[in-house]
Amino acid sequence: MSQEAALQILDYLLSDSGRFLREPLLNEIVETIDALGITAASVLSLVTNRIIRAPPEKPDKTRV
Repeated sequence: MSQEAALQILDYLLSDSGRFLREPLLNEIVETIDALGITAASVLSLVTNRIIRAPPEKPDKTRV
């Protein structure tokens, strides 16, 4: 993807016309970052031989 195309997509997403895409896209990004954080904490728990507790929730494998 060219830089010009990427800038056009970004401009559209930030415009009023792109509002219907912006909210779901932001939700997906936040949920993916959350799943990656849970995965990282789980790995840290394994590496430290459970000295650091694993998070109570399990990461969403489809997102990771």
